[in-house]
Amino acid sequence: MILLLATLGATAGLRAADDPLMGAWKLNLAQSKYNPGPPPKSSTIRRTPVPNGLHYTNDGVDAGGNAFHTEYTAYFDGKDHPIAGDPGRGSIALTRINSHTVETVNRKDGKVTATGRWVISPDGKAMTMTIRGTTPQDPARTDILVYDKQ
Repeated sequence: MILLLATLGATAGLRAADDPLMGAWKLNLAQSKYNPGPPPKSSTIRRTPVPNGLHYTNDGVDAGGNAFHTEYTAYFDGKDHPIAGDPGRGSIALTRINSHTVETVNRKDGKVTATGRWVISPDGKAMTMTIRGTTPQDPARTDILVYDKQ
């Protein structure tokens, strides 16, 4: 019985390590499109697996030259989970569509501010994040962010 549990635990760990969503991702500004803009100067996302979810950090420099740090732990359950460090979002809900695709819903004060889709390329080397939403500054925003796996 102990051997079976150890084997199952090792298999689950391998699956998490092989998950194409996980790891470090660096923003490719040349391939990304921000409408209306401006884009940040840099952004690096790190995702680590947690059971049925992920821990996410995003560190970078915004368009004005200010450093930022966003962090959350969320589960693929479609429920809201709190976000720290992002004045435009208070929570995020994640729904895993398949091994390479996640849909997101961002809320601030209970209102949807953005919806998104993360798609990992078949080779696992690139990720496209399409984000549609509104902010007080941008009533209709569509960003297509391309990240390269590090």
